[in-house]
Amino acid sequence: MSKKKVRCFRYRLKLNNTTVENSYLKDVVNEIFDVNNNNDIKELNNGNLVNILIGEDSDNYLSLEFIKKVSTTDKDEFIETKDVDERYLFFRIGREKDIEGAIKRNIETWEGSGVIGANEQDSYNLEICTYILIDTMNGIILELFGRYAPTVKSLKHLLNKLISRRESDVLAGITFDYNNIMTDELINSLRDNGTRLGQVTYNYENPNLDMLIDIGFTAEQINRLKELDVFQLEINLKGRVRVPLTRTPDKIKSVLNSFRNAPQNMKDKLSFKGTTKSTSTKNYTFKEEEVTYNIDIPYERITDNRRIKLSLDDIAFEAYTRLYNLYSENITRIASYTS
Repeated sequence: MSKKKVRCFRYRLKLNNTTVENSYLKDVVNEIFDVNNNNDIKELNNGNLVNILIGEDSDNYLSLEFIKKVSTTDKDEFIETKDVDERYLFFRIGREKDIEGAIKRNIETWEGSGVIGANEQDSYNLEICTYILIDTMNGIILELFGRYAPTVKSLKHLLNKLISRRESDVLAGITFDYNNIMTDELINSLRDNGTRLGQVTYNYENPNLDMLIDIGFTAEQINRLKELDVFQLEINLKGRVRVPLTRTPDKIKSVLNSFRNAPQNMKDKLSFKGTTKSTSTKNYTFKEEEVTYNIDIPYERITDNRRIKLSLDDIAFEAYTRLYNLYSENITRIASYTS
């Protein structure tokens, strides 16, 4: 399993600077990926549709794969297939990755070789990719964030470029944009649904170091510390090693409730590391912050006591299923942040 962050965004579709219905994005995407009227589109053997945008340099090489159906093959060779829910759009976005300096190594012989063989380099590019799920009813984007992978910013660039390249009544005057979903209510999800509180942190600037005498520092030590450029003081309240402060929901709720009416300048310095019923461990604050979730994505399975890497289709299946389930469990809360 690999832990991944899911970032949430709201999109806007405009016709000549006038906002149109969120659901119109489906018509836009279907028009862009009309394989019968767009020679830039290729249909793959699995039914996915792909468009590649090549700019002036490698940073502008991006692929956009429109996935309408996902499938996976289990260890018994049973194939499970599901259609992407009709209200959603599901994409795999790839960015070209340099192969210079990259090798693949045989795990038995330890011999290294090129990632792409010399006889394949005219036929293949190496890409790093990520997945994006879009709710076309509520206008919400879920991005499976990965280091070095393209982001929702790449999706915006791709869609607007592809729209501008087509002469179509459906696409004329259309532009696509997005913004982060921000909220100061995330801490409420820890208060109301918390299952684990691991740490409370208080961090403030320009501290009065004289307070250190109460915890055993000598006057001499404090004076020497005052000669340093101390800007921040951080207080961490923790349990024993690998033991949380509490796993009792009522205690988590009461702790957070005790700070609800604290002065804002105090709340701005607090953070709580915790876990809820629907998210893995993360920091919660009283500040406005990005709406994010954490999920696990498998990239391998155990077969006959051997670790087997999942295929690209398997990974797409897992990414879609887990993003869909995560969103279904949190749709009401996420949608409320955009109103």
